[in-house]
Amino acid sequence: LFSHPYGALPHGNIFTSADANPDGVRHAGSGHLLRHLNDEQILTVLSFLDSASLARVAQSSRFLYVAGHHEELWRDLTLRKCEGEAKAKAKARKVAKKGDEGRLDREEDEDDDEDGVLREFVGGWRDTYVLRALRRRQTQRKKNGSGENESEEDGSATPLLVHNEGAEGSKTSSPDATTIAGRNEKKPKEDDSLPAEFRPHKPLKVRGIYSDVLFRSWLCRSFSLSSRWLSVDDVSRVPAESMTTDMFVEEYEGKNRPLIIEGASREWPAVRRWNREYLVDQCREARDEDEEGKSDDENGTGKKEAVFRATSGAAPLPASFTMEGYARYCDAAVEEAPLYLFDRTFAKSVPRLLEDYSPSLRESCPYLSPSAPHGHDLFSLLGQERRPDHRWIIVGPKRSGSAWHVDPNATHAWNAPVRGRKRWIFYPPGVNPPGVYPSPDGDDVVMPVSIGEWFLTYWDEHVRRRRDPDPSRRPSECTVSPGDVLFVPHGWWHTVLNLDDGLSVALTQNYVSSTNLGDVLRFLDKKPNQISGCRDRADRGAIQPGELPQEFRRVMGERMP
Repeated sequence: LFSHPYGALPHGNIFTSADANPDGVRHAGSGHLLRHLNDEQILTVLSFLDSASLARVAQSSRFLYVAGHHEELWRDLTLRKCEGEAKAKAKARKVAKKGDEGRLDREEDEDDDEDGVLREFVGGWRDTYVLRALRRRQTQRKKNGSGENESEEDGSATPLLVHNEGAEGSKTSSPDATTIAGRNEKKPKEDDSLPAEFRPHKPLKVRGIYSDVLFRSWLCRSFSLSSRWLSVDDVSRVPAESMTTDMFVEEYEGKNRPLIIEGASREWPAVRRWNREYLVDQCREARDEDEEGKSDDENGTGKKEAVFRATSGAAPLPASFTMEGYARYCDAAVEEAPLYLFDRTFAKSVPRLLEDYSPSLRESCPYLSPSAPHGHDLFSLLGQERRPDHRWIIVGPKRSGSAWHVDPNATHAWNAPVRGRKRWIFYPPGVNPPGVYPSPDGDDVVMPVSIGEWFLTYWDEHVRRRRDPDPSRRPSECTVSPGDVLFVPHGWWHTVLNLDDGLSVALTQNYVSSTNLGDVLRFLDKKPNQISGCRDRADRGAIQPGELPQEFRRVMGERMP
């Protein structure tokens, strides 16, 4: 587990090295200009390169071989390429709608997969970038009716340079060795679906690379889960069969205390069915919608595979994945802050997933039903399209999760793990967790890039906080398993870490109840710049922040006088 794929070691190891010149690899390999920069600055310089230039730089020295294969560099290149494809696809569709003049052939348009969606993920971001380039080349050949190679706009022209240690045709195992992926080479036997030109990258370990920057980003993704992090479990637990609406509202919602409702989701179809194969199968035939909310099925073109949004605080852009593509990404993800699938559209694009839990939720947790007599989910009075976002499916690999945050718009929430356990840490309202520094108005927050960095850096301070003389300022912690439902009270800081191998899958929903209505209204009135979940849906009818407080009051006055 603790072995960087390219052999990088923490910089402190340089003082125990037996080499006569332990920093010689970096000094000689970074050249007379780059050697004056620190490693973080060098990665920043490399981030401005296109794919072909970055691949060439990685062949120029042992140090730049390691730096040039930094996973985040290739992730950012891939995401920017996907963004360009998505914009080009959207522009082409607009042209096609203008009429016969300049219309694109719809069948050709649908056959073209250059829409920015990640349907495949192999090895890592570099391999995935190369694979997508080869797929584009295949598409271009079909369009041209020719087997000739086409150049890439970003400079990644044929032949593609793909390092391949020990591959057929490779004459050396040095870090600078490359295999030129030509169209006449044989296809790897392990996956017949891959193009014949594709060669998976196999990292070579390089001696003499001492870098905190390169090692830390890998360590913060590959860290071992310490038993110390799981030893405390002090959030209240109540069996579902013992929970009543009055108890839930008075003792937990009303007092704004976290709660685990044990066994509340045990009989949900989602908990019984949602393994990897089921999710991939259900998402292959989804109800696809265009920008106006009209589905392709209504247009008579059939259903399309659902697309989900995944984000990371360290990535420059969100990514669009199919469920199968994201599952493959989870198998291989090694960057410090992996992309986390946090999608709000699943109930519309894959209605079966909503059916797998929503009716059961109303039955097993009637106090979480919109029809609950105490006034649950009051934003629902605004209408499904007009209300702020409130419902998400969450998927991620082991050691991924949610960085420190407070839930939006002063809402309560519930969270139900479907696959995999989750570790939760809470800090009470107004008590900032160690290493988390919000601005006075709350608009901005400075904190560690990744969850791993927080656990590795601030855990000892967190342990000290458990002994705070004021019990009301102490953190709370728990591990929540599939079959249980967690109540997340409004205003509490929390972070979440996925503990188990394979895909971790969960459902969550934010809501306004009678118990936090006053807090929500104050938030909407006083912090309009922080209102979220509606700004990017103005064209779909979502009420915008400037109008939400007044409209919410008006609708409540009419519907609940």
